[in-house]
Amino acid sequence: MCALVDFFRIFLRLKIISRDLYIPKSLRNCSSLLRLRLERNQLSGNISEAFGKHPNLNYMDLSDNELHGELSLKWEQFNNLAAFKISGNNISGEIPAALGKATHLQALDLSSNL
Repeated sequence: MCALVDFFRIFLRLKIISRDLYIPKSLRNCSSLLRLRLERNQLSGNISEAFGKHPNLNYMDLSDNELHGELSLKWEQFNNLAAFKISGNNISGEIPAALGKATHLQALDLSSNL
């Protein structure tokens, strides 16, 4: 998906109706991605494996899906993240210390997880 689009900025907003969908592997290293809104899509899968390097990402909303796993150390690479919302999933484990040190982070919603 990312390799097919040649834009300076990419905004992705999907509303998917079918069940049991996974986050596309093509998003793992889409470095031009700025905003990712996939809330309320019944997406499933391991959140620690779903994302890679996104140095420009400033908004991510994965709320109210069926994602599981832990937030790995990879999340330290999201330096420009201003909003991070993953409420209503099955995320477990500790919150990475890097999220607490994120200077741009203004909105953080981790509620309603394990």
